[in-house]
Amino acid sequence: AVYHDGRALLEALAHNPHAMEFASVEVRCNRHVAMSAVRISGQAFRAISENLKADEEVVLAAVRFSGYTLKHAAPHLRADRDIAFEAITNHPSVATIVAPELLCNEDFVMAAARQNGNVLEYMAADFRENCSIVRAAVSQNVHAFQHAGPSIRADRSFVQEAASVDVHAFAYADLKTFEDPG
Repeated sequence: AVYHDGRALLEALAHNPHAMEFASVEVRCNRHVAMSAVRISGQAFRAISENLKADEEVVLAAVRFSGYTLKHAAPHLRADRDIAFEAITNHPSVATIVAPELLCNEDFVMAAARQNGNVLEYMAADFRENCSIVRAAVSQNVHAFQHAGPSIRADRSFVQEAASVDVHAFAYADLKTFEDPG
């Protein structure tokens, strides 16, 4: 069945995340329908018109629902700081498709680490060795400590600081740090 009515399509999306693929061209190009659809199903974004994939507001709504939709957004929007931030903090693995210049920006990386510590896994090695960024990531999620650089995981005072937030930090520490030298 082809959906020629936006309302019927939105009802169908509640039961079938791929329903947008069966929408008429007119429905796929309807901004109002697209805005609603991407808030119901991340899959809907893949089927909207290319013009709407370049619409900043539509893309922002889509990545707030599912960060992975950034993969299908217009290339210039992958470099948009606000859109990339929403996508990467929603799904940290999206870092692999975010514009590289954002991932090289310390302020961007710090803000992302504060929002979702798991982003540390996808950051460059020098950021994983940056005490401030690692501290922000670990404060948000102690399990981010497993992605810290080796020198930080071997730093006795840093490990103790992280463990004071959550004892599970010891699981990711370089335990040679705590061996008795004698």
